[in-house]
Formats: sequence, C-alpha cells, structure tokens
Amino acid sequence: PFETSTMMSEAVFPALRERFPSPVHIEHAVLMVTDYTESGLAMKISAWEESLPEYLHLAYLPKPGLIRLRLDGHHEDVAFIRGEVARELAVLKEILGSAVLADEDLTPAEILLKECVEKGVTISTAESCTGGNIAHELTLIPGASEVVNGGVVSYSNGVKVNVLGVSAADIDANGAVSIPVVRQMAAGAQRAASSRLAVATSGIAGPGGGSEEKPVGTVCICARLDDKELYETAHFNGSRARIIDSATTRALILAIKLIKEL
Repeated sequence: PFETSTMMSEAVFPALRERFPSPVHIEHAVLMVTDYTESGLAMKISAWEESLPEYLHLAYLPKPGLIRLRLDGHHEDVAFIRGEVARELAVLKEILGSAVLADEDLTPAEILLKECVEKGVTISTAESCTGGNIAHELTLIPGASEVVNGGVVSYSNGVKVNVLGVSAADIDANGAVSIPVVRQMAAGAQRAASSRLAVATSGIAGPGGGSEEKPVGTVCICARLDDKELYETAHFNGSRARIIDSATTRALILAIKLIKEL
C-alpha cells in the first residue's frame, strides 16, 4: 500500500488533473462519532441530511465502535463551498453533541493523545485480553512519549494481584473478567506508572474460554482519570483479532470521554 500511495500521489493524480482539468473545487470535512450504530445515526440526522443542498453529500464510513462522517462539497466557488461545509458541519456537531469525539480525521489513539497533550495529562494502561494493544496504538504515534508513562500486560491473575494490587478475593468472588477487577486494574496502573489517566481491559477474546454467563467477546473496560471512572461490560463479535481491536477502540473512547470533561 505505501508504494501504491506514493505512485498515486506523485505521478498518477497529477497526470489525471493535467489531462482532465476541472473548475470544480472539492471540500471535505470530517466528524468522528461514537455511541451510535450506522442505522441509528442515520435516523438521528435524517432530517438534517435530507435538507442538504445538491452540492453537499454525506458519507458514512463505519468501523467497530466508531463512525467517520465525511461531508463533501463540490462547487466552482472555493470560498462559497468552504463556508457551506463549515456551516453545515457546525449544525451537525450541535445535533450530535457529546457523541462527536473529534472534528478531524483522527484515530481514537490520536484523539486521546491530542487531548492528553493539550491538557497536560499523563496516561498508563493495564491490559489483560488486549495484551498491550492499547499501549501499542498509543506509542505508534510520534510524540506519545510526552504523555504515555507506561503500561502493564497483566495477563495472569498473579500479575493483576502482585503488580496492580487487585484483590485476590475479588478475583475469586467475581472472576478476572469483572467490573470490580478492571476498576482495580485501572487504579493500579495509575499508581504503578504515576499517571493521572489509566485504561484497563479484562475479557475473553476467544476462540475458547467463554461460558454461558460470560461468552467469548465479553470484555470489562475501565477508564480512570484522577478519581473519576467510566466503566462497562461490552460484548464484541468476530474473530479473536477483531475482539481485541474492538476492545482497544472502546477503551480509548472511554478515556476520551473522561478527558473531554476536564
């Protein structure tokens, strides 16, 4: 893909523009939206979308846990279409409220890091079923060292207890995949890495290990900022890799929601 991208941007697209010139300017704007299914989001904004003029078009670009809304404008008057896109985007943000994570085309990890840098908040992770994937997504981004203090892959109960300070009694009583355990994991990550913000996951990524009470895809997630928490038990579908990816995304989103309240 990186070779194709280079060829298209440096050779193919310039040649196409030269051969097929057009006076039409294309303007894009993006919102990153959570807390809706694609169909639910379409119903929420149907009246607004139906009122769009013919030179504006909305595209739904979903992935697990997140929908990228791209508003496209086409017009010969550059200033006009830029103004129209900005105006309608502001209306859409007002309709969706807190479901909007960002008005830029960013990944959840990029959104979280940007918020942490802007607000001077350090972050750490405590991961069981995601196996370090949250920390991996964060540290892929240049500049992560400004705010990422570290993480613990607490795959075994012994590490949960001995490193993160999770109560062995709570594990025995509730199981490792439980809200009491994941809350203690997040608090333990704060202490271990001296961070203000921590995210924690504990779940069953499969393909085995599930039960009737806790089937494969069950993941408990907690985000903790200072002494405030958001936590939930989520149920994801798909392969092991997809469950891990979905849990990673959801954990990052919970952390974004917390830090946006600062």
